[in-house]
Amino acid sequence: MAVRYGSGGGNSPPPFIVVPSVHHTGTKFVYEELLNDLAPGERKLRMHCEDRFREDLHMLCSMYPAIVPLRHPRTMAEGWKTRGKSLDELNRQWLVLEEEVDFYDPYYLPLDSPDRDRYLTEINKALKLSMRTDWSNKWSNGLTAILDKEDERKVKIAMSTGFFERFGYE
Repeated sequence: MAVRYGSGGGNSPPPFIVVPSVHHTGTKFVYEELLNDLAPGERKLRMHCEDRFREDLHMLCSMYPAIVPLRHPRTMAEGWKTRGKSLDELNRQWLVLEEEVDFYDPYYLPLDSPDRDRYLTEINKALKLSMRTDWSNKWSNGLTAILDKEDERKVKIAMSTGFFERFGYE
């Protein structure tokens, strides 16, 4: 497992931050609101965990610290379904995240967790950042969808890996 940035001391933030994410987990919120003091493309880069970006994710996360936004799998599934997207693709993106990003011990930020302030504080301390928010801007379209039995099965498959348990998602 990679050594996290900030574990070796120093007083300055990292030269570059990667925001790898699954679509509709809060990428825009993290990138545009929390990291708004960093210049796009110069100090930060966002990239979705799609199969076509596997090599790029692997390379970037091996070189720079990563902040990964998370939301509860059910909330994500509802958002994907509202947008007419395939939940199979959602699960593929989670697999890419687990296979290409998680190995490098990224900084996860579960945006809908009651502990999100604690996660944000830990990230700020480790990366020498000053991200802050009142959590009011959720960057949501405000729509929700009803999940059918097949959708529920796919959410259970995503949750069966144990990945989400470390963030208190049940």
